[in-house]
Amino acid sequence: MSRTAFSTTALLLLPALACAQPANLNYDYVDMDFGIGKYETKILGRNIDVKSENVSLLLSKSLDANNYLTLEVYRARIDDSDQMGGIRFNLDATESNYTLAWGYALPLNESVDFTMGLGINKSDQDSTLTRHGAGSSFDSDEDTTSVAWSLGLRSYITQGLELAAAVSGVKDQTVFTLSGPIQLTENLGLNTVYSYTKSDIKNVDATNSVLSVGLRYSF
Repeated sequence: MSRTAFSTTALLLLPALACAQPANLNYDYVDMDFGIGKYETKILGRNIDVKSENVSLLLSKSLDANNYLTLEVYRARIDDSDQMGGIRFNLDATESNYTLAWGYALPLNESVDFTMGLGINKSDQDSTLTRHGAGSSFDSDEDTTSVAWSLGLRSYITQGLELAAAVSGVKDQTVFTLSGPIQLTENLGLNTVYSYTKSDIKNVDATNSVLSVGLRYSF
């Protein structure tokens, strides 16, 4: 195909994409989830494995048939200890993320949407690593603002059941998410989410595997 023919075809497809109707999926909802996770990292050359508590609030609002906005507030809390080389350390850390993004839903068929998002993320991270019995500690405090992106699939499985998979990221983090909202009433549903976050902040690798449950209110 020549470049001219390709350009002409792309121009002809643009109105079709703009008018494409998404699958039988709702983009007007609020999710509130609480989860327990396993946080793993390497500090001072040694592995540390502790428990994390995670809370998230997500608002999605459609603008038209395909475009929507999302606002997410996410907070992870760690206050746990682990044994490293015969010495017990305590990790006290908090991470807060605020993300505002534009999303687009592209229908692949009658029951599946391909979603993409682009926005801005504000992250606040504070941590203190304390060595038991020694009184010594290591403090870290980092605030960043960066571009946020996401790619995903949402599938309407059957009446009241949806499955979704997504990969998203900011400057130093990549998050893989699987979720399965189940509609209980016309507006209220139960949400189950598994997320795996991989971070590389200041050359320190860390992962956080979280299983969450919560509620979805559709409007």
